[in-house]
Amino acid sequence: MQKSNKIIGIVLVSVLLVALIFIIIFKEKDIKKNYNNFQIELNNKDEKQDISKSEIGILYNQYIADTENKENELKSLLKQDKDLKFIPIETLYQSELTNNNPKYPTLNCGKEKVEFTFIPDPYRKEATENVIFEDGTGIQVINKETNKILQQEKVYGILDIEKLNFNNLDYYITSEYTGGAHCCFEERVIVCKNGKFNIGDVVNYGSNGELGDFFIKNNQIYFTKSNGRFDYFNLSYTSSRGMEYLAFYKLDTNSNKFIDVSKEFPDYYSKLAKQQNDWLIKLKKYQPSFFSGAEELWYYPLIKRLTANYLSGESKEIYEKQFLDDFNYFIDGSSVDKQHFLFPIEKKDIKKIFDDAMKILIGEYTTT
Repeated sequence: MQKSNKIIGIVLVSVLLVALIFIIIFKEKDIKKNYNNFQIELNNKDEKQDISKSEIGILYNQYIADTENKENELKSLLKQDKDLKFIPIETLYQSELTNNNPKYPTLNCGKEKVEFTFIPDPYRKEATENVIFEDGTGIQVINKETNKILQQEKVYGILDIEKLNFNNLDYYITSEYTGGAHCCFEERVIVCKNGKFNIGDVVNYGSNGELGDFFIKNNQIYFTKSNGRFDYFNLSYTSSRGMEYLAFYKLDTNSNKFIDVSKEFPDYYSKLAKQQNDWLIKLKKYQPSFFSGAEELWYYPLIKRLTANYLSGESKEIYEKQFLDDFNYFIDGSSVDKQHFLFPIEKKDIKKIFDDAMKILIGEYTTT
């Protein structure tokens, strides 16, 4: 009897051990399955994030390319306008920012001449590292016979001097670098009229120095210029480029001043506004959270559409409502701590942003 009980005990213990082994095996398989499922979930999440980032990148590149193509198309149509006569300009001087021995040309007009003198940045004597200097330039109108200085100006460093002739008058346009790591540039005109020179006022409408096409309209000189008025407007300088727009200026031959005449070209801006609006409609098919950390993708067309609508003569009531409604939509899912703006933006800030943008367009905005 004792032997039988001993055998039964051994059998029971064996069964329990086998059962325990199977439990451990299945438990390990279950743990491994859960771990694999967890890894798959993480990978899927990462893939979704990568896809999201990739899609944003594709959309961004498409938007930039599409906008540039539209602006080039509109400029091409402008050149076909029979009322406009495009005129060439001649480059007389070009310099690099680091040039410390510029060879300026002498300008001649009857009995007068204009001479440019290089005024080096005092820091040049002390600097040992490679830096961008803030040099100046002296401009003097001199009587050739008496060498008397008739007019003089001390201006920022001159990078370019260009010349155009209109109605038998020579106009010299200087582009001046005002200092800084990337900003800014100004233009002024020096005109030769009736054998005498006159140094005109300077114009600075943003940080971009390149002048575009020159043309004649209503017997006046016009030109285009890429306008950077919205530099630093809630975005860093490098991120601000998407808010630039083509502006139109007139060189008033009577006052010798540059005048912003962009509102004389409503057709150009109405077509640009429509293209930007089409992009905003396309972007609103995505959830606002999709743009978290890449807010400039919808901020660019918002600002450019507002600019184009304002310059086209659109009703303020219409473009203000568009701006506020669309901004409220996109900011709704924006995580404040992940925003790409210079400072966090909430819904309560949107009306002020609109008001500030309008002040920039009207020319009343200050950063102080």
